[in-house]
Amino acid sequence: DPGVPDYKLYIFMNAWKVEPELRVAIEAKIRRKHAVSVWCYAPGYISEGKFQSDGIGELTGIKVEEELAGQQIRAKKNPDQASAITRYYRPVGSYQIQPAFFGADPEAKVLAASDSGKAILLNREFLQWRSVYTLLPLTPELLLGLCEYAGVHVYSRSFDVLSANQSYIMLHTSSTGEKNIELPGKFSVREVFTEKILGNNIDSISEELPAQETRLYQLTP
Repeated sequence: DPGVPDYKLYIFMNAWKVEPELRVAIEAKIRRKHAVSVWCYAPGYISEGKFQSDGIGELTGIKVEEELAGQQIRAKKNPDQASAITRYYRPVGSYQIQPAFFGADPEAKVLAASDSGKAILLNREFLQWRSVYTLLPLTPELLLGLCEYAGVHVYSRSFDVLSANQSYIMLHTSSTGEKNIELPGKFSVREVFTEKILGNNIDSISEELPAQETRLYQLTP
């Protein structure tokens, strides 16, 4: 759709079948403005009725090697705590996958590897765009790191339930503790249910809240 806005972060969850015309459209959209594209499992693997692992490298810009036999995948502890992408990453349990694709690109940075030492999360930076290939599930911790890497505004890092638009932020707490919300600018903030004024011309909210508590903040420029 040519009307799709430009974004800082694109996530391709299951783009396994990508025909040449769509590939051209995707590349024209994402390979610009230093945007980040995240590719899960087997993007571009199927094209024109054929299975071809080279199609993954052509679409993602990251070369992979294919293993047709089923693989038990379990990530080691993140080897690169310095990366924004994996800063919050926590290893998940093992899972079976077939076929499997592992990073085989000397130009890409390996951010996580399997127990067998094969690359399962890689990042490659180009002049106009950035690419991330992952065999790992997109957990909340990994998504948070990807957002920070791409420069997407992050309201909260406490993994509570949060929804936001231009005028309101809804927070539902998953745990007890101090909840910090970073605003995308400076606002006067009022909590709707309690009618409490949290501040004027502020760019963050901080409250100590119990678990299973809901707050609705109204933002006024």
